[in-house]
Amino acid sequence: MSVIDSYNTTYDAVSTTVVTGQTNRDMKANNATLFANVDQARFVRITTDQTVTIRFNSTTNPWIIMTASESPRKFTRAEEGLIVTNIYVTNASWSTANMKFELYL
Repeated sequence: MSVIDSYNTTYDAVSTTVVTGQTNRDMKANNATLFANVDQARFVRITTDQTVTIRFNSTTNPWIIMTASESPRKFTRAEEGLIVTNIYVTNASWSTANMKFELYL
């Protein structure tokens, strides 16, 4: 059973690809619909079919490795204590990563 927060009516979502060898791809700058309605995400769900590294908010922050077997993976302010204002993805796999991002207030 899922719980629906009636106050959470704003979200952003995008399906995109990150090519092999791409380093710190700026999801906000390269996807016009991401962070358009949600400038500070308190809940992020990421889906990928390849192993990628994720950085939140800055390319100087440590990376988080995410594998396809962990997909989809969620990050919430309640669990991580982080408000997300941008996402950077590096793809060092041998295949293009097909990814989905969902952002919620």
